Amino acid sequence: MSEPTITVQEPGELPGVDHDRLEAIAGSKVADVIDALDGLTILELERLLEIEQASGARTTALNAIQREIDSRASGADNEPAGPSYTPPGDATNFRDQPQSAVDPSNLTGPVLTRDGYVCPLPAAVPQG
Repeated sequence: MSEPTITVQEPGELPGVDHDRLEAIAGSKVADVIDALDGLTILELERLLEIEQASGARTTALNAIQREIDSRASGADNEPAGPSYTPPGDATNFRDQPQSAVDPSNLTGPVLTRDGYVCPLPAAVPQG
């Protein structure tokens, strides 16, 4: 049997965090720090925040790091935000309405209401 590998952890060191890389990021320009935030984990972001706070507060970098941590903690960065309203005429407007509340003359296609489908009125065909 081979002996297990023992990795000694320094006091204050976070496992799985590349401290040299974070020091290099913290020593770069603010724009480079902001660009590098997407590729960091939460632990790395927290450590980078500590490094920035200790090295002299660059408020722009500190605020950007804190916003990234907050957005990941809330899960807001996983899904892009959709429209805050439903456009008129969209089928999702009708799903909670009764059939009698839907005007078929304004529809361009069938829509599902809580009572069933409502189909648009046939278009008039000009004769001539």
